[in-house]
Amino acid sequence: MPLESLAWVAMIYLVIATVGAFLLYLFVLGRWTASGTSYAFVLTPITTVILASIVTDETISLVFLIGAAVVLSGVYIGALMPARKKAAPQKPAAPEELPETVEPVVAGAPVTAAVSASENIQARPGAPTCF
Repeated sequence: MPLESLAWVAMIYLVIATVGAFLLYLFVLGRWTASGTSYAFVLTPITTVILASIVTDETISLVFLIGAAVVLSGVYIGALMPARKKAAPQKPAAPEELPETVEPVVAGAPVTAAVSASENIQARPGAPTCF
């Protein structure tokens, strides 16, 4: 445990900042999708470097700018770009469009006749059951 008061202040600040960031994350998660919220974590290093350059006069390199452009384009594509429209699902056939007869398919047995759709098809004797 730290003995100096400045160390205690730093520890209290870290705890408050961590809890605050987590609560803010939960707040955003309640309003966005989980995948959209996860993209916010990708932006954290970019925000950190920009703030560090403002506060401590750190230099921002060309490599950082290229990396930031790649990350921002990925966030745009993944989280902000409008979704493509999916094809409309096919509607099921109406009962009047169904065939009148259904041919039974039994492994190894020849199909000899069509069976009416209203008849109950029984498994052949000795065939394994699913139940």
